[in-house]
Amino acid sequence: PSGLINLSEDIFAGFSHTLRGGRVAYAEYLQVGKGRDVGMHQIYKFEAKLSQGNGEQMISRDVNRMGARLDFFRLLSFYYSGPGFYLNVALTVVCVYVFLYLQLWTCLFPLRPASDLPFADLLSLEWLLQLGLLLIIPTACFLAVEQGAVRALTEIVRTVLLGSPLFFMFHMGTKAHYVSNTLKFGGARYRPTGRGFVMRHENFAEIYRFFATSHFYPGFELLAALVIWLLLGGWTGDGGATDVGHYWRAVWASYAMVFAWLFAPFWFNPVALEWRKLEDDLVDWRRWMAREGTSPEKSWRAWYYEETSHIYATRSSLKMAHVLTPALRYAVTFVGMLHAVNKLNPPDEPGFADVVSLGAYLHGLTRVALVTAVLVGPTAISLCLDSLMSNADVPITRNLFSLVATGGIIAGLVLPLVFGWTDFAEMVTCVVALCYLLATLVNVAWASGLTLPVVTRLCQAWDLFCGILLLGLLFALSLPGFVDQIQVRTLFNAAFNRGLRYADLLVSIPQSKGM
Repeated sequence: PSGLINLSEDIFAGFSHTLRGGRVAYAEYLQVGKGRDVGMHQIYKFEAKLSQGNGEQMISRDVNRMGARLDFFRLLSFYYSGPGFYLNVALTVVCVYVFLYLQLWTCLFPLRPASDLPFADLLSLEWLLQLGLLLIIPTACFLAVEQGAVRALTEIVRTVLLGSPLFFMFHMGTKAHYVSNTLKFGGARYRPTGRGFVMRHENFAEIYRFFATSHFYPGFELLAALVIWLLLGGWTGDGGATDVGHYWRAVWASYAMVFAWLFAPFWFNPVALEWRKLEDDLVDWRRWMAREGTSPEKSWRAWYYEETSHIYATRSSLKMAHVLTPALRYAVTFVGMLHAVNKLNPPDEPGFADVVSLGAYLHGLTRVALVTAVLVGPTAISLCLDSLMSNADVPITRNLFSLVATGGIIAGLVLPLVFGWTDFAEMVTCVVALCYLLATLVNVAWASGLTLPVVTRLCQAWDLFCGILLLGLLFALSLPGFVDQIQVRTLFNAAFNRGLRYADLLVSIPQSKGM
């Protein structure tokens, strides 16, 4: 097999040899001394390469022929040691989406569950197993045999505290994204992992470029659905705290996955929570978002065209249907949120909020438009003024317009609440409803093959919004001053920690002019 045709050419060579009646010799070693340090980016590329290779195997004739010729027990081993493992991970992530959106639609629309089964307690056990925590048992058994029960328990606890569940759930998203994308659109390619020094800080723009499509976008989508379900699910009824506990038992695993997808790249990035590094990352990220260039490493626009190239590369009706599929769940959620807005702020007519009619949905749409205009209008105008004056020659003028922009953003968020025009639940619902509507329109434009400038601007605004939220979280965590020390201690050994402290001391000592 050719490396240009098949990404995993060694696997396909083994398939071809086995199908011709041969046997592949395999030597198993208890310990192998080969190894090298790898960072988050190298592991991400490696996982992406393996996931795309297994996606290629799933649609190949070789796997079909192997499955038809193997006996039952060898078939089980072949399935789970190869494509079946990646398919299982992808289906686990799909189940999270299905569960969350079905529950969200149940509370948004005037629907009632068919039964009163304790789904929260049942799903808590299911997610506990599906998120990979069951895989700790073989590791514990191995360590117990090699080092004793006490040492095994200590090592397991230490590994969990160092963030291994966070790492595992993050790469569940990596596997699921690249397997599903390979099955839908193809595009598998070799990804060099590199051999450089990995204990270095990656700037925010580089991290965002790497993980936005596979982790940050799905993470923010699930987070929005979880928050809306919390606000509109009726958890503060007669049951009070018991109902809220019911909610958290049902969704704790989803929150853990969202947290891993959004925060793991920064936690495993050296000195990512240091204030000076964050200031440099903010400046670099703003330049990357605004710069016009031909390289994805230098320009957001070039990166956007590269990420959406698989959409415009073909006009296959099946691939366009895959692009359009997310728009369906966005549209259904948007319609349900219109009904929820009616219940939050109904008109004077009695029973109007419980009526499913065109007039009710038009009232909800009008309310969403008004609230988002009051919230987004001052913010958008302020940001435009700030961007226009960012290159001003006079620093006082530039700082004045930045102050005006900040004041406009605060006014757009605070004044509607102060004057009673809306409340917090309706504010969040309307903003999220607008995001779902715009996401629906963008996916429809992609499926139609339209390259409209407004679509590009909307995607850029979304990336700007996501970046601001992530940077805000990082700046907030860097304020206490001890979180970055905890991160460094968990990532590196004692010698490396001492080297970082010495480097901080050298930076803080002012150097004389003669040096």
